[in-house]
Amino acid sequence: MSNTDYVPGTTRNLGGRDSESTAKVLELVNAWRAVRNRAPIPASQLQSSNFNRFDIRLSRSIPIPGGRSASTWSRRCSTCSDAIT
Repeated sequence: MSNTDYVPGTTRNLGGRDSESTAKVLELVNAWRAVRNRAPIPASQLQSSNFNRFDIRLSRSIPIPGGRSASTWSRRCSTCSDAIT
């Protein structure tokens, strides 16, 4: 099974917190973008190697008489300014 969604030379799970492999991926991505006359992505636009964000979503289904139910949910994004409910 082949996947054509990757920039040539990249694979799944490439890059991440290792700055050396992330730099290699960025180099490949920017080469791919240059061929398509797109501006390069600067390294400063990428997040730092520190894991500093998370998302959490809580949901609850409430039974209602008659075999129906209502659902409610709340989501918190650590990089967002406030919770979405």
